[in-house]
Amino acid sequence: MKYLLFLILSIPLYLILYKYYPDKFEEKYHYYFTGFIIINLIILYLFTYETLFIYKLFQNIYYSDKPMVNLNGVDQNQLLKTQISQNQMNQCYQCHNPIFSQDLYLYKLQYIQPLQLGGVNDISNLKMVCPSCYSFQ
Repeated sequence: MKYLLFLILSIPLYLILYKYYPDKFEEKYHYYFTGFIIINLIILYLFTYETLFIYKLFQNIYYSDKPMVNLNGVDQNQLLKTQISQNQMNQCYQCHNPIFSQDLYLYKLQYIQPLQLGGVNDISNLKMVCPSCYSFQ
């Protein structure tokens, strides 16, 4: 309640200051102040009425085992594509064209049996297809 009262009182204070010192306020300050009020009202709403959402959000951030940024420079997607390419004997799953290591970033990963149709979310259910096969699906 005190926070809402602070926001409500800061608006007339800003208007009074603008009334007596209009030369000190450029137009950009009006936008900054409006953005400040709107962002604070959104934060107040979230913490007041969406506490479960905020709690789960902070809990997911705090207990996250995976770092948000990969600091060691190894692209996990590239490693996965390399492994699947080797499992497929360096060939496209559909047309059997050769897969070259320098072109791995062009190839697309797909599920052999889609998850919607009961496929498992596992590396054994993944295939790599070339861009031309991918575009014809």
